[in-house]
Amino acid sequence: MKNKRILTLAYCILLPLCYECLLRISTVGSFDPRFFFVILFSVPVGLFLFAITSSFGKKTNKIVFNIINSIIALYYIAQVVYFIIFKSFFSVSQISMGGAAIANFTDQTKIALLESTLPISAFLIIITATVILSVKEILCFEKYELQRTVLNYSAVVLMHILCLCVLLTGGTQPYSIYDIYHSDDTSTTSSVVNLGILTTTRVEFQHLLFGNIRSGEDTAVIEEIQYPEYSSKEYNVLDIDFNKIIRDSEYDADVANLAYSLANREPTNKNEYTGLFEGKNLITICAESFSPYLIDENRTPTLYKLANEGIIFKNFYNSYESNTTNGEYTYCMGMFPDLSRSKVDNSFLASADNTLPFTLANMFKSEGIKTFA
Repeated sequence: MKNKRILTLAYCILLPLCYECLLRISTVGSFDPRFFFVILFSVPVGLFLFAITSSFGKKTNKIVFNIINSIIALYYIAQVVYFIIFKSFFSVSQISMGGAAIANFTDQTKIALLESTLPISAFLIIITATVILSVKEILCFEKYELQRTVLNYSAVVLMHILCLCVLLTGGTQPYSIYDIYHSDDTSTTSSVVNLGILTTTRVEFQHLLFGNIRSGEDTAVIEEIQYPEYSSKEYNVLDIDFNKIIRDSEYDADVANLAYSLANREPTNKNEYTGLFEGKNLITICAESFSPYLIDENRTPTLYKLANEGIIFKNFYNSYESNTTNGEYTYCMGMFPDLSRSKVDNSFLASADNTLPFTLANMFKSEGIKTFA
């Protein structure tokens, strides 16, 4: 019995670690020193699985353990398939959009399933092997007495606390492992690479359920703002009374801090390009999944002229990690989409009721032009 218990404990700890290794090989494709933290956070998950093996009656323990293990493995499979399509991992806030994603990307999903045949097979083999080991009673599912069960779950908590303490070893500066774990602004993919899928999912659920963890951000700049004035002839500035905005918001902390930041930001200079296209018609083209390899002097001469004789934006940054809605949001809004774990919805829906005066449509609308969407 004792040897079976030790074997079961080792097997439970290895399960999430195997899943993380398979995920890493199937997606990112490389390991770095920070994978140590992925291993570390896999241990409390394994201890939790072990605690399940002895919490109820023998038959119930087997069923519950295998159901939870299968759900975890299928979740990893879903992440692998999603990554092959979008080159990023999906967050908790995107789970509700899963059905729509599959419906809209049916062909790509089929291709992704074919491309991920090996990792999917590996996950399914582990699920099957675990069921067989359970049925053959190679793994132990005997019920523990209450005291031992409590100790098992206490070990999960203590190991998790230890993991959190180890995060401090690399410091708390931006982009440290500590910052990646605690920051509201950490993206899903960055979190997965540094902490693993299950830890990322747990932390994102925590943010969705309990909101953002903020420290000192609600302190408003209440005093009258003294900010420099710039000539609208020389600089790209708008006539905005930031103090009036603060007063109208009834001194809302977020509004006040934002107004203070914008008021003291140095504007850009006007140059030879300012007003260059005034009075001209403008056609904009959003080419999703467009590749520069399609531009050829002989086969696509017009595109070639646009790319080589037009105005080239050399400091352009795409909205990576990108998907359709994030790319469209960047294109329409001129803003970077919210990729953080603190988001509760995609950026389009989250900003639907905002004023958004500087979007393409509203900029044209302000000039008396009819706009439709």
